[in-house]
Amino acid sequence: MTPRGIPLLEKGSGREVLKRRCRSAGLPIQLFDELVEEELRQQGKARRHGLFENFDRIFDESLQDDDADGGDDAASIGGTT
Repeated sequence: MTPRGIPLLEKGSGREVLKRRCRSAGLPIQLFDELVEEELRQQGKARRHGLFENFDRIFDESLQDDDADGGDDAASIGGTT
């Protein structure tokens, strides 16, 4: 799912640059997209209640997906082992 509402992130050269940067940082593009989507859902709200909890949930799900694929947790989000 690509972030909607941000043309630079949706397609074209901007998307390609983003993919390269995510790849070089060890951050799955899908994880980046989910974090941006969550931020966009919070736009316009006076308080962004639950944003960090939702970020934690997204990271946890990403790590679980990575475990199911047999990947390395830390490396999948840019960490080291």
